[in-house]
Amino acid sequence: MRGVATIFQELALAGKMTISDNIFLGRELTRTIAGIQFLDRRAMRQRSRELLEELDVSVPDIHTWVEHLSGGQRQGVAIARALNIDADVIIMDEPTAALAVAEVRKVLAFIKALRRQGKSVILISHNVQDVFEVSDRITVLRRGRRIAMLETNQTTPEEVVGYITGAAEVTRSRVASD
Repeated sequence: MRGVATIFQELALAGKMTISDNIFLGRELTRTIAGIQFLDRRAMRQRSRELLEELDVSVPDIHTWVEHLSGGQRQGVAIARALNIDADVIIMDEPTAALAVAEVRKVLAFIKALRRQGKSVILISHNVQDVFEVSDRITVLRRGRRIAMLETNQTTPEEVVGYITGAAEVTRSRVASD
């Protein structure tokens, strides 16, 4: 496994830095000239453009400070950073929280793009409709315990909400053994 990347609900992006600086934050590319290392900003900008293009993230300019991006664009930058470390598993915590409807669509499209690239995505969300749109399997946690593991195509949003709220009866066939 090449790695695990986590994209937190609070994206942990540096608002007063450019898009490419955020994507490479802590993993900057360097080149050596006369024995002295310099940041290879050209290579970082080019790779940032490639990553954003793979995700179909539209940004005004790669030199734009992240604080000037929309919520969906910021989420795209955070996902591009995860792809830049070549993670096979990406954990996303509430990626659509506080986004406008159009931006939610874009984030869900990013998740689908990750799946097409063979990445595994663990989506933590209270938005059951979003979960159903992008998942193969659903694990329901309640009060810190796993109470159900469901195949998305064999359940309904109502059943999942029932497990979340405690209203649904937990059956042996739906519960994973601890």
